[in-house]
Amino acid sequence: MNRYGRLAMEHWQKTDPAWYGTIADPREFFTELGEQVEAEIQELEIALAGPDKPDERYLEKVGTLRMARLAAEEQVLGEMVLIPEPEREADRGEESWEGMELIRDLNAIAFSLPSARMRSASFDARSRRIPCRYTRRVNAGSVCPS
Repeated sequence: MNRYGRLAMEHWQKTDPAWYGTIADPREFFTELGEQVEAEIQELEIALAGPDKPDERYLEKVGTLRMARLAAEEQVLGEMVLIPEPEREADRGEESWEGMELIRDLNAIAFSLPSARMRSASFDARSRRIPCRYTRRVNAGSVCPS
């Protein structure tokens, strides 16, 4: 197994252990993945480096090749090796409707009190809806369900 296969195996074990556990033969899988990654990096590196320039000095050529290698690694590792963490329910913007209903009910009770009616500036009386801080992440300007 090459270094890209080891990197992928370690990263996937830490990032998504549940999915990693479903791989029948991790050693074979990551050995093949590492070889694919290496081939992709080499192919992209050659394309990024481009043809030799006639007046290019040795150190300039070394720098060009090194930068092409780093750029190729960054792109290929990002596409094939570095997987994101699995989404949690809270990360997807799926808020608890029960919690939102509770907030709506508490606000309705609060605004039904005589003293609250006087300071209802943040309450949208026309739509009878309460601006909701929970949905701003998902859609700016959205409001709690009424």
